[in-house]
Amino acid sequence: MEEVALKDLDPRLQKQIENARKAVDKNPAYAVDIVSNIVIRHPECLDARRLLRQAQERGSLAKSKGIGALLSKVTSIPFSMGGYAKVKKDPEQALVSAEQMLSANPSNIVAHKMIGAAAEALELFETAAFAYEQIRKIEPNDVGNIKALMSAYIHIGKSEDAIRIGDAAFHQHPADDEIQSLIKQASVEQSIDKGNWEEEKSFRDKLKDEEQAQK
Repeated sequence: MEEVALKDLDPRLQKQIENARKAVDKNPAYAVDIVSNIVIRHPECLDARRLLRQAQERGSLAKSKGIGALLSKVTSIPFSMGGYAKVKKDPEQALVSAEQMLSANPSNIVAHKMIGAAAEALELFETAAFAYEQIRKIEPNDVGNIKALMSAYIHIGKSEDAIRIGDAAFHQHPADDEIQSLIKQASVEQSIDKGNWEEEKSFRDKLKDEEQAQK
């Protein structure tokens, strides 16, 4: 499965999303309802999922912060016991289930983990990175999530970001070989990307020189 931009969806769906965007602040429940249906039909559209998350967060402002944190911790138990099995069996349905959990509590770390794992299973690595970024906002020192985010960044070509968060994590966990390995992997990818860019630049310069010589 490949991620698609909002502009690639059916124009009628784009119109619905635009209406939902306008309603996020005044009627977030309506926006959640509209965008949830679109995300179910198009789990590969990260733009729609981002808007859904925004609407879910707006709709949860009235909830107690303490209750939200408690729910997040309590619901982490079933994921550790069988969440990954559910993701592996049916990742698309896991995405749907996770979004339902987030509509009830946008700070539910389990749901974000489920989205990250399911997105990886579907090779939607930008969506996975988005999920891990959400967890990092809630639990910035979760080293397991930082590793998952680094891996997702490497997959989508954000090696510099992977190195940045990896360096910070490595200072806190200098004995963690996995973080160091991910930093090295990101550095290699960054060097390859830079080398390819320099080769392309050199090739363009060569063509330009040939054109001038022919003239």
